[in-house]
Amino acid sequence: MKVRIICPLALVACLAACSPSTVPAPKPPEKNVFDLLTQTERRARDLQKTLDQSSPRARHSVAAQERGDAAP
Repeated sequence: MKVRIICPLALVACLAACSPSTVPAPKPPEKNVFDLLTQTERRARDLQKTLDQSSPRARHSVAAQERGDAAP
């Protein structure tokens, strides 16, 4: 007799526990512990792009000075 009552109640409890939540998930914080690191990495990449762009001009200028040409 107790088994007839306990089994359906246990089943209902399990189904209620597994039902989807109506509360939306909390929004992740905008700032986290990695912000400083990602900001530093972004600055380093921007600096590397700048150096990569100016490198051919510097090489050309040095080569011109070695040949005795006027600096561009």
